[in-house]
Amino acid sequence: MSLEVSVVRPLSTSFNVVGILPGSDPKLKDEAIVIGAHYDHLGRGGEGSLAPREGEIHHGADDNASGSAGLLELARMLTKQPAKPRRTIVFIAFSGEEEGLLGSEYFVQHSPVPLKKIVGMINLDMVGRIRTPTQMQAERGGSSTAPATTQDDSPILYVGGAGTAGAFDAIVKDADARSPLQIKNLSRGGIGPSDHMSFALKKIPVSVAFPSVAASYAAVAIIAHLIWNEPFGWPQLGGLVLIGGGILLIHQH
Repeated sequence: MSLEVSVVRPLSTSFNVVGILPGSDPKLKDEAIVIGAHYDHLGRGGEGSLAPREGEIHHGADDNASGSAGLLELARMLTKQPAKPRRTIVFIAFSGEEEGLLGSEYFVQHSPVPLKKIVGMINLDMVGRIRTPTQMQAERGGSSTAPATTQDDSPILYVGGAGTAGAFDAIVKDADARSPLQIKNLSRGGIGPSDHMSFALKKIPVSVAFPSVAASYAAVAIIAHLIWNEPFGWPQLGGLVLIGGGILLIHQH
C-alpha cells in the first residue's frame, strides 16, 4: 500500500508602501530613520484569531489600524512643518506582518537605502489602547474600582529596544518626565514579534512603543469605537508621545 501526498501552496502578491522624505542637512541627509507600521491584520480569522470560527471579518482597529494611522499622521506632520528633519525619513507601511514579518523581512533584503545608512527604526504596532494599571487589572479579572493608593495609576506606555542604541535611554527618560503617561522600558533588546525585529537582526537600532496587549486584540469585535472611546483620551496622548519621541530622535541625534 502506498500513499502519495501533494502540497499546494497558494501564492498571492502583497505590497509594502514606502514614502521617503529627504533630509535637510547636507551631511546627515545620507543617513536615514525608518518609521514603520504594518497594515495587515487577520482577514477572516484562522490561526492567531480569538474568534470561535472562521469567516467573520477581523477589523484590526488596534492591530494595526492604530499604528497605520500614527504613521500617516507622523508623515503629515513632518512634511508640513517648516523645519524639515535633518536626516532622511523613510515611512513604510508593511504588509505580511501577521504571516511572519514578511514585509519587513523583504524590505531589509531590498532596501532603497543602504542598511549601513539606517541609524534607527521606530515601529508603531498596536498603539491605540493605552490603559491605567487599574484598567489592566480589571481586564485580567480583578476589581476595576480598587483604589490605586500604592502606585501611580497613570496610563502606561511600554517601550522596547532601549538598549539597541545609546540615545534611546535618554529619549525614554525625557518622554517619561514630560508626559502624563508612565513610560517604562519593557525590554532592552530588539527581539520581539513585530516588524522592528527584522531590523534588529540586521544590527540596526530599534524602538517600539506599545501599551500592554489587550486580551481581545485579535478578536472580531475590535473596531474603532473601542480605540477612540477609551477614557480620558489616552490614545491621543500616546500618539503624541510616540510622535514626540520620533521627532526628538530625528532632530537631536
